[in-house]
Amino acid sequence: MVNKIKFIVFFCLFSVLCSGCWSSHEIDTLGISIAAGIDLTESGYTIYHRVLNPKAITGNVETVGAPVFLFTQHGDNLFSAIQKIALESPRKIYNAHLRMIILGEDMARNGIKDAIDFYMRDYEFRTDFYFAVARNKTAREVLEILTPLEFIPGLNMYGSLKLSQDHTGLTKEVNIIDLAQIILADGHEPVLPGIDISPGTPDSDNISAMTTVNGGKRLFYNGLGFFCDDKLIGWLSGEETLGFNYILGNAKDCAEYVYYNETDQITFEF
Repeated sequence: MVNKIKFIVFFCLFSVLCSGCWSSHEIDTLGISIAAGIDLTESGYTIYHRVLNPKAITGNVETVGAPVFLFTQHGDNLFSAIQKIALESPRKIYNAHLRMIILGEDMARNGIKDAIDFYMRDYEFRTDFYFAVARNKTAREVLEILTPLEFIPGLNMYGSLKLSQDHTGLTKEVNIIDLAQIILADGHEPVLPGIDISPGTPDSDNISAMTTVNGGKRLFYNGLGFFCDDKLIGWLSGEETLGFNYILGNAKDCAEYVYYNETDQITFEF
């Protein structure tokens, strides 16, 4: 009887302790997604994933390829669209390192509850990525732009958003937890930063433009989009965004000035 109990206890412990790697994947079978985007279509959604090019980011392989690939698929819902990426990608999309999700403006104006619900429920996603709305553009247009300073464009958008909120007060970091809580709360409406594209030279969509001093198009944050429930209804100007962040205490180390006579200013940081 004692031996039988020991066997049952051992079997239970063995089953629990040895089940941790049953769903593991080798790193060379994964496609690491850094940024994603969603556009609304007549038949559902188009989803984009920017996946790292392993040959371009490794230090010991000489390559002229882009640092990321952009995979695109369509579906009636977000889950089916993401699953269809397997039709063109030889690697499973790994989302734990996702840093940015870009929403097309048409999609944001139609409502973002479905997107929030999906990303909250899917266990493969962490909660520390940020949202932004492609201002007057599609998510695809934003995700097609390569960035000159940061080799991986998704990290460029992520780092710029964190830095610009603290030092300019003209943007705001919003992760999925913040977004869901504000939408569900009474008397609160969400805001999301707008991301835009500066003009470039005619060949600025080509990776060769990154070799010039100022040849490529640039991504930059442009105001805050304000929502009613889950629908985008308008944009705050720069001054309105700054006032919004001052009121909520989001701005740090921002520079302001006052006139102490008709022509001269005093600039200060607070």
